[in-house]
Amino acid sequence: MRILIADDSLLIRTQLKDLLASLLSAEFEEAVNGVEALEKHRTFKPHVVILDYIMDAPDGLAVLKILSKIDKKVKIVMTTTLGKQKFIYKDCLANGALAILSKPITPENVVKVIQILKLNNQED
Repeated sequence: MRILIADDSLLIRTQLKDLLASLLSAEFEEAVNGVEALEKHRTFKPHVVILDYIMDAPDGLAVLKILSKIDKKVKIVMTTTLGKQKFIYKDCLANGALAILSKPITPENVVKVIQILKLNNQED
């Protein structure tokens, strides 16, 4: 499995990568902004993109909309500190996100997202 983690925070990228690596056999790439996320998507061809809602140029929601149109197979998980706000959930899910991971990131929440990804892969 190839996973792209796009977040402007090195701490979050490292935390997610370490947690996921302890639970899955995967290759990882990282991006620090929307432009880099789109470029890494093109070159790395990830199965899963973990995408921060708030980041630079373009923001995560814009990248989500683009990826949902150009790659129907990629599974997109959004991360956000705004996760308790229902409009964020609705907007992300309506635009192609498979799941939303609220920050701060916890191992329990990462496990839940992995279960969602595995269930979704069985349906494909």
